[in-house]
Amino acid sequence: MRSETCWFVSANIDRSGDQTQRFLEEGIWENNLCDEYGELVKSIQVGDRIAIKQTHNKKDALPFDFNDLLVSVMEIKATGIVVGNQYDGKTINVKWKKEKKVKEWYFFTFIRVIWKVEPNDSNWMFKALIDFTFNNKPQDIKRFVKEPYWGNRLNNSDNVSYKDEIVMVLRSFGGEASLPCIQKEIQTRNRLREIKTDPDWQAGVRFTLQRFSSDSKSFAHGEDLFYTKSFYCGIWGLRETETKRNESYSKENFLAEISINAAKYDAVIALLKKRKSIIIKRAPGIGKNIFPECLSFSLMQVKDKNRLLTVQLTSFFSSQEVLRRYYSGDDRDFILSETVFMNFCKKALEDAENDYYFIIDDIDRKNLSRILMDLMFLFRRDRRNSGIDKYFTGEIFCIPDNVFVMVILNTEEKSTAFIENILGRRFSMIEIEPAFDSDGTVNYLKRSTKASDKQNEKPKMIRPRIKKETALEIIRGIKKIC
Repeated sequence: MRSETCWFVSANIDRSGDQTQRFLEEGIWENNLCDEYGELVKSIQVGDRIAIKQTHNKKDALPFDFNDLLVSVMEIKATGIVVGNQYDGKTINVKWKKEKKVKEWYFFTFIRVIWKVEPNDSNWMFKALIDFTFNNKPQDIKRFVKEPYWGNRLNNSDNVSYKDEIVMVLRSFGGEASLPCIQKEIQTRNRLREIKTDPDWQAGVRFTLQRFSSDSKSFAHGEDLFYTKSFYCGIWGLRETETKRNESYSKENFLAEISINAAKYDAVIALLKKRKSIIIKRAPGIGKNIFPECLSFSLMQVKDKNRLLTVQLTSFFSSQEVLRRYYSGDDRDFILSETVFMNFCKKALEDAENDYYFIIDDIDRKNLSRILMDLMFLFRRDRRNSGIDKYFTGEIFCIPDNVFVMVILNTEEKSTAFIENILGRRFSMIEIEPAFDSDGTVNYLKRSTKASDKQNEKPKMIRPRIKKETALEIIRGIKKIC
């Protein structure tokens, strides 16, 4: 059965220019320009259809009249079928078929390196693009021109505001994008009259974002359209797509939920801030499932899961794909290479104003040997600028200073003394024990007692009310029977 998923990819994958011919000859497609697409490339499956595209604008020699306005064009240079994926986030194998003549698709285009397209019942344009590219069906230009977006542009080409253009661009990016990306996309669309008349139009984009955002000191309008994650990283978003604001969280909240005392909490935090990477020995009864996350939230002062990355070793190593790779003899560091840890560090690097927390949960004697090299990398911050990091990443890489690492050692299992001895000699370790007189324990017991009482509570008998006449009839019937 043919896959419904299609991929439109660029051939300009590095600064060497168009690589279409090389891809066709070698039977591959690769991306060496943007690491942010690594996870997307890994998700490409054998049997998916793929096309090499190149996007640009033109207004001359169009096969239709568009009032001398610029139109976005996507050239289709080659199509093919995916026959393999190397799962390195960069290279896939493709059985290519070069187009005899480059085909031009208008209006509905995408400028980024890789674009995933599937039939969508709510948007007919996706299926039209697939039919045009892979089934050689002609594009219905008249239907596109009738669409409100392009129809309004055709009829009101000189009436586009900064605000409206930014809203359209952010929607095309899925709700969030960096300021340079927003400005570049606006320039590519070329709908703003100010692009030609105002040499400082990019500053106008920045001011408009600030003017219509309550997160900004420049907010001067009642219409709160945009938000910013951090002025340092320059990520802007559309307010209509913003997720629910994060709930605040403090040390007091943590101590009210977790069974440890305040002195031990302060000791853990002090060691973490000093060493940045620590191992925490957690005894039974310390909130096994919520302890690591709550500790991170108490440091953030807010429940922000975007700044938290947790790996549960028990579920991670139960993956059949991971086991197959592990026992095949590949000695790579699976925890860090198979998770999004690299992208997590890059996100932290772009957001230096905030701290990020990486948690490895449930180390025991069964999985210690598998992650020992990962631990060496995570705790080796004093030598992070050396080329030895190439063993893990293939390139020099360092963990940002605002990334804190917590490794949770499971002491519920027996025979962990030798593990503690090995780890304690090489890594910073601290032990926490349950404090049975703490607020967390008291609150837990109260919740447990209430739940138990509710389950054991006997339902009250409800006596139905009977009318007097009905009661008399019942009595007469009983007397007759007797």
